[in-house]
Amino acid sequence: MAEVLPDSPEELIPTSRQLGRYTLRYRVARGGMASVFLAQLLGDAGFAKWVAVKVVHPHIATDPHFAQMFLDEARLAAQLQHPNLCTVFDFGNKDGSLFLAMEYLHGESLASVAVSAWRDGAMPMELSARIVADAARGLHAAHELRREDGSDAKVVHRDVSPQNLFVLYDGVTKVVDFGIARWTDRLGESTGNGTLKGKVAYMAPEQLRGGAIDRRADLWALGVVLWECLVGRRLFKRSVDAATLMAVLNEPAPAPSAHRPEVPEALDRVCLRALSRDPEGRFPTALELARSLEAWLATGGQTTGSDEVGAWMQARFAERMAYRDKLLRAPTGPVQLVERWMDPTGSHRALSDVDAPEAPAQPPAPRYPGDAPERSEVQARAVVPRPPIRTTRWDRVAPWLAAFAGLLVLLVLALALGPWRGGTP
Repeated sequence: MAEVLPDSPEELIPTSRQLGRYTLRYRVARGGMASVFLAQLLGDAGFAKWVAVKVVHPHIATDPHFAQMFLDEARLAAQLQHPNLCTVFDFGNKDGSLFLAMEYLHGESLASVAVSAWRDGAMPMELSARIVADAARGLHAAHELRREDGSDAKVVHRDVSPQNLFVLYDGVTKVVDFGIARWTDRLGESTGNGTLKGKVAYMAPEQLRGGAIDRRADLWALGVVLWECLVGRRLFKRSVDAATLMAVLNEPAPAPSAHRPEVPEALDRVCLRALSRDPEGRFPTALELARSLEAWLATGGQTTGSDEVGAWMQARFAERMAYRDKLLRAPTGPVQLVERWMDPTGSHRALSDVDAPEAPAQPPAPRYPGDAPERSEVQARAVVPRPPIRTTRWDRVAPWLAAFAGLLVLLVLALALGPWRGGTP
């Protein structure tokens, strides 16, 4: 079978590939273990459904350890059903290609949402609380998973971060990527060699020390996410991983109001309780964290639910929504693969698309709660690229015309001043 993923952007060609029941249309993310494609599930009588398909890299699929990790992710994800979790509904091995089919998420990562909000001022506190509360409800559903015998599956996500929380354009938040989750029935776990799984800046202290962890490690990560959304800067992230690790282990977490005075005391308390270095001091469950945030939201006198979040998302990302809608309405014939990667701001750009030129990179944001992609087992997302910035012929010609006009003005001045300087006194 032909290589699924080109080695460089120049090798991207218009194509359409069948993988089992799915027709791959666009490659929209690429990580260390796998890539994610926007694909169509086609049926009789014109039935068509857009889905996201994660495909393991061919050189990874032949490694028994990584293949087992992928199978573990599929087995766990298939058991998780909740409105705030990304739904996985198929797993397969077609001609040596391991793949996972999941719902297509029409929205943005919280990383992109936060950088957009803080670039223009600040992220609304009510929005931050609602998004984190929804994520907490999704995580609680995962934490409560039971095995067939009724015992606790002891699920811990271990990679909660702004990149793994998705805010849909309809206002619903979903937790994604259980690729490195720990749970009782996991077969491919092998972290006894000192390997850290997840992103250091969001890991709980006990996780960094290599001690036993439970669901409360995910609550710590949610506390970091909430703090960063409220404040607009990184909490523990430093220039190198070693310094980040020491900051997580030793440096105190100031109240969000120390950096943003308008944060109320009640919201400070919720955030700092989630950030207790002693797991016993944190919320015992993600559900209690969600309820505490919702209790604070209720004191404001205004409803902040998915409708309000959706209205804010649609207003802020109107252009990107329109572009993605256009991609989803594209013909079902051969189309170009689209590469997506994260720049230092968390934004993404397209190398090629159905009808537009390459988009220039966005300038780095001055502050951002997720300002650089961080190492993790899998960095792949089921989203389509942001719309490229279009340029017209006039945009390309205008600078040359301006330069020519400037030279012409200088020439006229020189001719006008020449006789004056050489005249008789």
